[in-house]
Amino acid sequence: MPTTRTSTPVTATVLLACLAALVSACSPAGNPTTAATTASPPPATATPSTGTSNPAAEALVAYTAMWKDVAEADNTADYQATYLGDHLAGQALLIITDNMAAEKNEGIVVHGAPVLHPVVTSASASTVAISDCMADQAWLEYRASTGKLLDDIPGGFRATTATVTDQNGIWKVTQINTGADGTCHLSSPTG
Repeated sequence: MPTTRTSTPVTATVLLACLAALVSACSPAGNPTTAATTASPPPATATPSTGTSNPAAEALVAYTAMWKDVAEADNTADYQATYLGDHLAGQALLIITDNMAAEKNEGIVVHGAPVLHPVVTSASASTVAISDCMADQAWLEYRASTGKLLDDIPGGFRATTATVTDQNGIWKVTQINTGADGTCHLSSPTG
């Protein structure tokens, strides 16, 4: 769900407006939609902490699972999907669900999934900071009533930061900020 696709690099515009409006201050007119009718995997289950043996690894698992959950809910703009709370809490959950609700209200669904490139930038026993250059070219917005691609914008690369917190033994993304398309770049594998 490109609800988090926002042109504002401050909030997770990566989830609701297809990564266009994750900040409640951002507009829900994000552009992060997904490729047409690809079958989505079932939502991931909560990621329990293993006792902080490797907080960075556990946070990365939770971060990745969170995006799988968001992509699944985005297929129908199901902002009330209970599994969204498995890997989201706080500001991040609010931004994602608010943006997805706005998409649903506008008759928009998002198909596909973002391609992630997360890197841990800092870690403690209970809090991990992640930086990502998320590719949303295969996570695009469609008109729910017609199945038609909302626009011709192919997506791009969005600088994304997230805070993942151990909450009573469960790692959850509690803060997320996603920039506009073009706010980060990846090197090609051939050079």
